[in-house]
Amino acid sequence: MTLIFLLCIAFCLVYRKGFSKLLVPAYPLVDIKSRQLPAVQNSFHTFSYSVFREGQELKPKLYFSDAEADAIFPLRKTLQVSNSKKNIVLFIMESVPYDFFDPASAHKVQMPFFDSLLEKSSFYKNAFCYAHESNKGVISILAGIPTLTDIPVYHSRFLSMPVTAIGTALKKNDYSSFFCIGDDFDNFGFAKCMNWLGIDKYYSKEDIPDYKNKPAHSMGLQDEATLAFMQQKIKETRQPFFAINYNISTHYPYDLPKSFSPNFPPGYTDPMKSMRYYDHCLQQFFASAKNESWFANTVFIFCSDHWMFPGESKAEYDPFAAYRIPIIIYDPAVNEKKISEQMVSQFDVMGTILAISVYKDSIISYGGNLLDSNSLKKYVFSKPNSFLYQVTDSAYVLGFNISNDKAEYLYNYKKDLKLQENLLTNKNSTAKLNELTIQVKAFMQKATLHYTGARIK
Repeated sequence: MTLIFLLCIAFCLVYRKGFSKLLVPAYPLVDIKSRQLPAVQNSFHTFSYSVFREGQELKPKLYFSDAEADAIFPLRKTLQVSNSKKNIVLFIMESVPYDFFDPASAHKVQMPFFDSLLEKSSFYKNAFCYAHESNKGVISILAGIPTLTDIPVYHSRFLSMPVTAIGTALKKNDYSSFFCIGDDFDNFGFAKCMNWLGIDKYYSKEDIPDYKNKPAHSMGLQDEATLAFMQQKIKETRQPFFAINYNISTHYPYDLPKSFSPNFPPGYTDPMKSMRYYDHCLQQFFASAKNESWFANTVFIFCSDHWMFPGESKAEYDPFAAYRIPIIIYDPAVNEKKISEQMVSQFDVMGTILAISVYKDSIISYGGNLLDSNSLKKYVFSKPNSFLYQVTDSAYVLGFNISNDKAEYLYNYKKDLKLQENLLTNKNSTAKLNELTIQVKAFMQKATLHYTGARIK
């Protein structure tokens, strides 16, 4: 213990002396080459970064009057709700990019389960994540809010800011809820996060019978065992219920159980192989679940927590493609194929869940309801690093630096596929630059005041 204590002291001293960049990343992820990303994302490095960096100071941004900001980007809203309550199962998919679902991508994965599911589901092909870390993804999805701090919100001093705690809100409609992951208890602080959001129960690998003898991943148990355990817990849970599964088999380093060894097509990367395994696990889960009494009255939602380089070490950072993820909604009672072109994000998932639960009170959310197209904005927002925020519409992506209140880039990703032409100085793009700048400024004003001043209409 003495040695560990001395090492911690030495670590802190080295960090404070200015050598932290050698030990923990104190620079934006966009500066890291793709081959370095797995070493810092969702890892000990990230944990150390969260603990020792302490997060940057948040200052309110005041670009507009309160009335103007509210008109552009309202945070409090009332949902267009469903006609009757349904059970809800949410699959938060670890490190799954849109590329795995895109027939035009070199990284399209052969997925018997998902390929079949998309024939009877709503697929949101222009969906985006907020950031590149799981701790930010889980907050975007379940709380409907952005993370402005470097450290997770649930480890920060901003826990008391007003939010719509999804578990607490669902209790008002008599829902029971639980979270299930094959990882160690409270890894990434998820247990604390679920408690903050009012989720009733938290299950980790230690809760799974005989877990020490089941196929393991570097992060914990493989998805097959965890999904089987989750299905048993669903049987034991009172309806209506909200069940969350956070899978880990698609997390780096993409370990696969020895029992799973299909003939992968040539060129499959490790992330693609892990996605194929996850698809296999879900296929088993649904083959069994469809025979259960609760299945027909359940809505299933799939949303990735963040994007990962589908090509492992060969991809270059792309401020558009880097945030594109799949979002899918499957309702056995509807059983209809729909493809949505609307711009949507993780922020829209929380409102969708509450709408399905027939939640009629107003909510605080940076998104809308995926089942109500009128509630969805034309813009999505992302956070590349501590000071750079992005706004993306159906053709353009703008990067805006809040430290100097200046745009850094504007690309037309529809025409300029490789994003080689920065349009900031192009006079023909002035109107689009102004439009997107207004949107990101309103987003940042509402967010910084939400965190620091609780000014929510």
